[in-house]
Amino acid sequence: MSTSKSLDDVLQEYEILKTETHLESYPFVSLEARKLGEWRPLLKDYVLLEPGIRQIIIDEEHPGNKIIHLKKGTTVDSLPTELREKFRANNLEINIRDVLVGTNHLRYDEVISRLLPENVPSVSSFETIGHIAHLNLRDEHLPYRSFIGQVILDRCPQIRTVVNKTENIKNEFRVLPMEVIAGDDDTDVQMKEHGINFVFDYRTVYWNSRLQDEHTYLVEQCHDNEVVADLFAGIGPFAVPMACAHQSPSSAKARCFVYANDLNPSSYEYLKQNVRLNNVEDRVVCMNEDGRKAVHVVIEMIRQHISERDQTLGENPPDPEAGEKRMRVEPQPKRGRKPKPPPVPFNYFTIPSRFVMNLPDSAPEFLDAFVGCLSPLFLSTELKDNQTIINTITSQSFSSATSHLLVPPSSTYSPLPFVHCYYFTRARPEDRPAEFVERAANAFGGFRIDSQLASDTTHTLSDILSLREIRDVAPLKVMVCAMFRIPFQLAFKGVLEGT
Repeated sequence: MSTSKSLDDVLQEYEILKTETHLESYPFVSLEARKLGEWRPLLKDYVLLEPGIRQIIIDEEHPGNKIIHLKKGTTVDSLPTELREKFRANNLEINIRDVLVGTNHLRYDEVISRLLPENVPSVSSFETIGHIAHLNLRDEHLPYRSFIGQVILDRCPQIRTVVNKTENIKNEFRVLPMEVIAGDDDTDVQMKEHGINFVFDYRTVYWNSRLQDEHTYLVEQCHDNEVVADLFAGIGPFAVPMACAHQSPSSAKARCFVYANDLNPSSYEYLKQNVRLNNVEDRVVCMNEDGRKAVHVVIEMIRQHISERDQTLGENPPDPEAGEKRMRVEPQPKRGRKPKPPPVPFNYFTIPSRFVMNLPDSAPEFLDAFVGCLSPLFLSTELKDNQTIINTITSQSFSSATSHLLVPPSSTYSPLPFVHCYYFTRARPEDRPAEFVERAANAFGGFRIDSQLASDTTHTLSDILSLREIRDVAPLKVMVCAMFRIPFQLAFKGVLEGT
């Protein structure tokens, strides 16, 4: 094959390929038409599934019969014993016939590799986002990109738009630079991920379908009524499922309260839409802040709500002599209908048990936001019982069992929060813990999360830092999630220094 074919040459060959036909041999069984309803369920695992070839046709040689095409290699002897005996009891045979077939059965990558010049590699995969196929084409593909896009449209019925990444993501909002190379110029997506509805414009927000398993994994780590802060929430792939009652075989139903933040105004607007679309407005507080500032905004919200609650209780103390209040008789729901549970007020009084930081290109640089992040709750003179607020927290030093990674967050106390920090690295697996400690120390102004180990010889770094490899993103480059609790000395830095 020529190595210097033009785009017009390739497109012409593609048109010829689409009209090509040849004879292909397939096994079949001829049945009385009236018995198809009986036999089709029995043969469902053996019926031919090839594009362009009809599964059932009229048997011209036996009036009243129909032919069912079967997968190659199917014989009477290859059938399970019970089905084989039924064939023999009904005097049925599996024979071979020639079928005129075209090229509809060829996959998109087979067509592309067949027609591109020999020196141009094929396209083996793409990311699917609703009706959009997203490609990362190499330079040598670019002269043929319209052909590649058209083949994907023709061979993948669910795809209506094909886009190609035009350069690396360099903008502040992680938006993919792209061009539409085939199909409709429509990047407005409506899709579901694990039962959760999402809408967004792929041109203006960040979305990565390859992270759907990670979205599910982190959601399933959460506990009912847990409070979570998602600092780089995007359009809500972590935040919205966390707020929904997820149904997973490995996890009980859990609904979190979520502070969901994103700096991109477009992501923020779609985040609000997705919260409404999934009916979790009472569970999600949407924010449009810088990720670093969002940490302090969340803590300030908590401080203000506790202060307002304290003032309200001070003005209207409970009356111990009031006795039992008369019970209100609620109207009974109609038979067969379950009463709708009342909405649960958002929990503004509990420190988040998790801070999620899914900004792998630069998330470690934002860790400085946690330096002294909880100090305002203690230093505030407005809070009547600020000592009680952190009594349970002050006991969460490294020597306490509840600071250990393996102890999950609980609604009965407020341990120091977890941080889930996603980042890219080229370090070898054995070097990654030390590398992350150094990166975190740079953000923490020199404070090292492993300094807790100096006075405790019973624990190792793996007890306070967990690293999970998420996926390969390039040769020798991977995405990793670092999980650790914010050290007490760091979270209350201002209090400990007497400020």
